[in-house]
Amino acid sequence: MFGRSTRDSTQGSGRSVATSNPLLKWLIGGVLAVVAVGVIIEVSRDIYSHVTKPDEVAEVSVAGRALPPFDAELDDPAVGLAAPSFAATTFDGVEVSVQPGDGTAKVIGFYAHWCLECKRELPRVSRWLWLNQLPAGVEVLAVSTDVLSDHSNYPPSAWFAEVGWPAIALRDSEDSEIGDAYGLTTVPYAVVVDGRGRVVARVVGELTDEGWESLVAAAAGVEV
Repeated sequence: MFGRSTRDSTQGSGRSVATSNPLLKWLIGGVLAVVAVGVIIEVSRDIYSHVTKPDEVAEVSVAGRALPPFDAELDDPAVGLAAPSFAATTFDGVEVSVQPGDGTAKVIGFYAHWCLECKRELPRVSRWLWLNQLPAGVEVLAVSTDVLSDHSNYPPSAWFAEVGWPAIALRDSEDSEIGDAYGLTTVPYAVVVDGRGRVVARVVGELTDEGWESLVAAAAGVEV
């Protein structure tokens, strides 16, 4: 209605209502200003969400049979089973394919940002990794899982950066598919897989330096 040129029947001047009515021009200008501000806000939100704020969970793919849920009170039925492979991404969006049985043994730690024991263990393991060299043929991976934005120590990407985690850290999916595939029942949780892709050990609970060293030794095939 604002764009139509309507003759002033009483004045006959040929001017449009839109150009001759100061109040109407003010209203049009106000509407356009509100629209412009709205566009700027939405663009700013889009830039922030895609550039400065990493996603804390991401899509993953898992292949192979899932390990049975871990129960610390029982002999572990997963020992000797083939560990599933998976593809996930780092907090920076770099895709990593984890293929048990590729000749490299793996210690895979599962951590949740809100877990008190995880908050103590992750900095300790990080410090150990900075100060010690892993045995040949052993690698360490961390999986950030069970992310809850309304819980403490969120976001996990900032937590991993703060503790200076020196190894690969991967994002689990919103439904914790990697954790489920590895039989996770509580955190912190670690799974040791040998170079043939077979599960050597699984443990839950906060690890001391000595406990962590035992896992690394198990991955390397060293008796402790």
